[in-house]
Amino acid sequence: GVDNTEFIKTQLSEHGLVAEDRWWDVPIVKVSSKTGQWMDDLMDQILLHAEVSELICSKDRNWIGVVLEAYKDIQKWIIANMIVMTGTIKVGDILWVYNTFGKVKKLYNRKWNEIKSAHGGDPIMLLGLNDVPEAGKLGESVKDEKEAKTKISEVLELKPPVWINALLHKISEGEMTQVNLLIKADSRGSLEALKAAISQIETPDNIMFKVVHDDIGNFFDSDLDLAKASDALLIW
Repeated sequence: GVDNTEFIKTQLSEHGLVAEDRWWDVPIVKVSSKTGQWMDDLMDQILLHAEVSELICSKDRNWIGVVLEAYKDIQKWIIANMIVMTGTIKVGDILWVYNTFGKVKKLYNRKWNEIKSAHGGDPIMLLGLNDVPEAGKLGESVKDEKEAKTKISEVLELKPPVWINALLHKISEGEMTQVNLLIKADSRGSLEALKAAISQIETPDNIMFKVVHDDIGNFFDSDLDLAKASDALLIW
């Protein structure tokens, strides 16, 4: 077939992922899902970067994992597909995942075989959470339901920064208010469309939007520093 590696590298760079051969830090490895060709190269790259970054999984610490996807099946079970990042997860453990928790009733590996435990790096299917968690949320094992509920309450009670409350108060009082925005998007076209949409928002006479910075890609520490310095809202 056609080798479109360079085209893919360009697409990735639009998301802030720049390949190593383009003077940045993202390794690119071609693989074939049909033949398995180059999988050894991929594994070598993964192991190399894990060693350089000193990524270590400890089976003896409490479990931490990340949600890949979650849903309710036809029997109303909450199914969570997750990756174990570190620690050990076992049937019977109490888990907290952002705004939900539960007791692990069943665990399955990637081949749908039922298992009793899993360790760092293992993909798992988990049954037992009380609600469907969002993809990308981190999970953690806790000692009991009380600790899980405490962590959930802390998440749900997160308050906006003081300056946001002050901004809302100024708007409600009718004072002239400038709302600073720091916006990023996945491509230049999306960014321009987003900026155009913001410019067309009809606001009261006392409110003005100002874009203090715009770019493509993900947010980085420099963006967060700028947002803090200018009291700007982040929009992606």
